[in-house]
Amino acid sequence: MTEKRKSIRLLAEELKAIRRRPIARESIDKFNKIMEEEEKFNNLNEKKIARPLEKEL
Repeated sequence: MTEKRKSIRLLAEELKAIRRRPIARESIDKFNKIMEEEEKFNNLNEKKIARPLEKEL
């Protein structure tokens, strides 16, 4: 049950390589689609928050 352990330096290098990778165009499109849906949802909610008219008794 011996596991190969990676050194901190090696892990740091792997993380740097991951951060430097370019973002896939599909991921960007997917993110943009999610943000557009969220924006539409927020706009709908803003319209529904209007207060009812107050009537004098």
